[in-house]
Parts: sequence; C-alpha cells; structure tokens
Amino acid sequence: VITLTTKPLSATGALSATDKGSSVRLDVTFEVDNHRGVAAVSLVRQLVAAFPELKALFFVVKSLLTSKGLDNPYTGGLTSFGLVLLLTRYLQHHNEEKRRSDADPASPSSAGGGVAAGDVNLGEQLAGFLDFFGNRFDPRSTGISIEPEPALPTPRGGLKSRTFAGRFLPRDQSSVSEPFGAGRSGLVRNQSQTHAGGRRTSEEATMPLPHKIDTLERRFHLDPLYIENPLVPNHNVTRNCFRIYRIQRAFSDALVNLRNGVLAIP
Repeated sequence: VITLTTKPLSATGALSATDKGSSVRLDVTFEVDNHRGVAAVSLVRQLVAAFPELKALFFVVKSLLTSKGLDNPYTGGLTSFGLVLLLTRYLQHHNEEKRRSDADPASPSSAGGGVAAGDVNLGEQLAGFLDFFGNRFDPRSTGISIEPEPALPTPRGGLKSRTFAGRFLPRDQSSVSEPFGAGRSGLVRNQSQTHAGGRRTSEEATMPLPHKIDTLERRFHLDPLYIENPLVPNHNVTRNCFRIYRIQRAFSDALVNLRNGVLAIP
C-alpha cells in the first residue's frame, strides 16, 4: 500500500488505500448504525440480475470517469453506487421506449425489423447512455429514482423476484447558474442548442416526462445532481457531485470519439 488516508467527513468513517502494484484505489468503511454497505451490495446484485448488460456498461463508464478524475465523490465526482443507479435508470428508460415501440403497429421493430428478444447490443446501449446523460439530460430540472418495488410474498410464503420501475423527478434549479452557458430547460435540452466549444446536442426527438412524477423537496434545491437512494427514501446519494457538468461533458466527448472511431473503421 502506498497511500492510506482517513475520510473524516464520511458519515460512516472510511479508510482509503491505494495498492502499490496495480494503483487500484480501495475505500474501506466500518459498520455503524447508518452503514448500508451490505444492503447496497444486495441491491446491486439484484440490479445486475434484472439488467444483465449493467455490469459491462458500468466497467466501461467507470473507466472513463476514472481516466478523467471524475470518479471520486470527495472531489465532486460520481460515486460507484451513483453510477450504478444512473445506468439503471437509463436501461429502464430504454426498455420502456422499446416496449412502446414494439407495441406500435407502425414501428419497424413490431413488423419484424427490430432486435430479437434477449439480443442486446452493448455498443448501442453505451452510445445511448452517453447521448442521453451527456447531451439531453438536465440535472437542474430533473432528478432520478429507480424506485424499486417492494418484494411481495408468494402464496407459499416466499418472496417474488424484485422488479424495478424507474421515474424522473421534476426539480427547480432555475436560479442556480450552470457552467459553460448551456442554457438547458426541461428534462432534455433544446435540439438546436449549441454549447460552448461547439458541442451540439442530440438530434433525437425530445423525450416527454413519464406520466408518474413527484416533486422534490425544497431541501434538495441546491444539490447539483439528485439520484434518490432506493435504500433510504428521500435521500440523495449524489449531493456532493458538484462536477456533474464536467461529467456530462466527458460523456458527450466520449460519444463523439466513439462515433468517429466507428466511422473510421473500413
């Protein structure tokens, strides 16, 4: 171990260690009354079972954030748990959109031109995630919840498999200024909006808010990003993610590089 530091601001108490050989950073927390690490591990396992593509997407996006120095919550980055929830919400939204498309008689997928059931294109999923949260999502006006449904007892006294149905939560940060002058409004950004540095938003159609919405409490007004903790209702797991706009810029730039790389393949 080459570094070993304490985290005095952590609610649970933590040690951060870095392995000398691999330079892998490891945070060790100690079990106290408000420690929910074991429950979080159980939840993540359930999410991976419900969304098989989640694991691969997580490692790719986590590597991206690490390379940019945007994965450390103590310096305004996105936590691993927060990233899991962010990816889960995208996959929920993607599945909802696909179900609606498959149910539409005019949709090519409903006529046999779509992706076969169980056939997941990870490249398409990654590009969709980077586009949605890098170019279209507005953290000032929208919060996130994966809203897990409680496990229900079966007639034999067991538990049904846990299912997850997410939602977007409207929030008002209209008085909070945003770096880079993006000028976002609503859940998604204006399609014709050009960002500083020449970065353009997605050309995809504006996505409406889902029918099920709640209003966030005023106490979360100044939080840069709101992702509800499914283990603790009305608790924001990303309240310290003040580098969210740099994270979104990293997502958007990665999408451009990804698309340019694909186009460069003969």
